[in-house]
Amino acid sequence: MPQIDVLYIHPLGKNPAFSRKYFKKAGKTAAEHCFGFIPMGIIGVINNLIKHGLKVRGISLPLKKRINPSFSLEECLKFYNPKVILIDMHWYVQIKNGLETARQCKKIHGCKIIIGGMSATLFYEELLKISYIDYVLKGDAEKPLAELCSAILGNKPKNKIQNIASGNFDNEITYSCTDIDNYDYVNMGFLEDSEAYISMFDFWLMVGKGCPFNCEHCDGSHHKTKALFGRNSTIFRSPENVVKDLKSISAETVNFSLDLSLMPDELIERLSKEKFNSNLRNEFFHTADLCKLRKLKGSFPSFDFVFSPIAGNEDVRKKYGKPFSNKQFLDCLRRIEEEDYNGGIIVYFTDYVIYPEKAVKLDENARNEFIRKILEIVPYALVKVLPQVADPGTLKGRIPIKRLFRLYSA
Repeated sequence: MPQIDVLYIHPLGKNPAFSRKYFKKAGKTAAEHCFGFIPMGIIGVINNLIKHGLKVRGISLPLKKRINPSFSLEECLKFYNPKVILIDMHWYVQIKNGLETARQCKKIHGCKIIIGGMSATLFYEELLKISYIDYVLKGDAEKPLAELCSAILGNKPKNKIQNIASGNFDNEITYSCTDIDNYDYVNMGFLEDSEAYISMFDFWLMVGKGCPFNCEHCDGSHHKTKALFGRNSTIFRSPENVVKDLKSISAETVNFSLDLSLMPDELIERLSKEKFNSNLRNEFFHTADLCKLRKLKGSFPSFDFVFSPIAGNEDVRKKYGKPFSNKQFLDCLRRIEEEDYNGGIIVYFTDYVIYPEKAVKLDENARNEFIRKILEIVPYALVKVLPQVADPGTLKGRIPIKRLFRLYSA
């Protein structure tokens, strides 16, 4: 029996109860989505544990559910016999099942349970009221998690470790990861079924951290990440490391963690001198930066352009943080078509913005008219209309944190 130090578990995802009827309207796929994609930062966090000499394995419960319906968490825990269990609670969709996974692990195995991620940071005080959670890692985890795991395994004091909270102490977020070139965000050898995972999902590559934009309903926006991660600016990895990672990735398609339009010129110039095997899919926050795109045209076999204008009504779009006009967006699509990029165009719209107390329905007529104009320019475009749930951190202050936690964990 191969005893390990740390078992990482990515839990099943589930939309909160107040939103589910809207996802049912959107179809079976949206309603039953299990959110199998692992937060890209966790790859660097886990590889840093391994770099420090810890024996680590990882499992994705959504992936296990898909490829091995008879998978038993109890048997997995017995097999690995971990000393520490790490569960990510980054997105709010992982809260409900993340808690259930933690409860099962504590009942079956009884080892130390660490919860981390954006939602864990937001709700850490509520999480620590739960008997089966031992530690919450707030904010960036690269350095503090390695220190915490080493302290647990060595039975050493934990109360001086940055960003860590437990039932006995609460350390402020004083660490923010700025040395992102020192971490391996690509190697997924720690994950069971890693080849199946890589073939099933696009590979999201960490090229930088920190979104500079402020969207009303997003916890990843600049003013929220400052509070949740202590990050004041957008930082990028070195061109050399990004190129090295792109060349090592075996996935068919790569996504960047940040819109390539935000990338510094030196990174774009370096990428433009290479030819990569993976296709590139990029989500543009605004319209596309065509100058940067032209430089990268020969570097990737194909491009997928992803846009999320949210609404057909310009005033509504600006309210939710997207300031471009319909004309600017349509002109951008025309330019992309004229320059004949090899790839597809995906456009996401929102029909409902869902809050716990209400759902705001966006103008259907304006959206349909805008979609019609998009398809006139790009007949092959894939247009999707889906509901969107406001991230819980955007409601902090409007709804008491205890009630907010209850709503998003139901």
